[in-house]
Amino acid sequence: MSAASTATAVIASTAWNTWRGDLARSLHWSTWSVRLAIWVSGAVAALASIGLCWLVLYVFGDLRPQAGTDLRPYVRLGLSGVLLAAVIVNSLNAAISPSTDVLRGVLRRLPVSTSSISLGLMQPVLAVGNFIAICLAAPSITMVGYVVASTGLSTAAVGMGVGLLVISGLGVIGSIRVLCWLMTAVLRLPRMYGTAIASLLTLIVGVLLAVPGLGLIPPSGVGVYVPGSLLSELLFDPAAGGFISWALLGVWAVAACALFVLGLRLREIGDGQPATRLLVGV
Repeated sequence: MSAASTATAVIASTAWNTWRGDLARSLHWSTWSVRLAIWVSGAVAALASIGLCWLVLYVFGDLRPQAGTDLRPYVRLGLSGVLLAAVIVNSLNAAISPSTDVLRGVLRRLPVSTSSISLGLMQPVLAVGNFIAICLAAPSITMVGYVVASTGLSTAAVGMGVGLLVISGLGVIGSIRVLCWLMTAVLRLPRMYGTAIASLLTLIVGVLLAVPGLGLIPPSGVGVYVPGSLLSELLFDPAAGGFISWALLGVWAVAACALFVLGLRLREIGDGQPATRLLVGV
């Protein structure tokens, strides 16, 4: 394991302990009670997700499209649901996550890169957000895999759903961090406002990207080029749209990953930095 990986792992462990400690103080619970509540909540969420997946299989057992039916609308609907889950959960999670200014300030005095600090400190946010997003997106992924089972494309469809969930999550977190940096470093807004505005803008853009695929009517115009529509077309016909469709899909993936990497490298502006005063005297 490299020095950077070791540093990230140590920072992540510290971030988890700090997060649990802050949660325990806020709730006036013991650390052990917080640990137990986290595990119980996770188990309940996982069981609820499994139950919803079973319900999807039960419902589509009767409503499964007949042979010759165009399955692309169902795949598009499921993949858009996956995108929506990733966007909503990660946006809200980033907006309400506690501040790490104190710990970040201490770590900046050590010979550790900004990327390692950022990646380590966001581990609680990443873990909790991704777990909730997986629980919410699992029924949609199950529906997509079940609907196309007769075509032998279940594995590819499930892989598309999981890949879309992961890449969308990275893109959401990265865009929030970049926008928050612009709000605080360029516009000099307090970080609380910067985070809220960045999360809201990212949420709006993500919902707009998911909406065209939420109906069973084929999208038109710009809606054809959103990730859910592109994936549903390429699943059944890899040659659909030719090079342009694959290039657009690649652009979406590269842009999401690039935003995440850029967000890691940007140095956050803490609450103690000078900022534009808003609502003074109100």
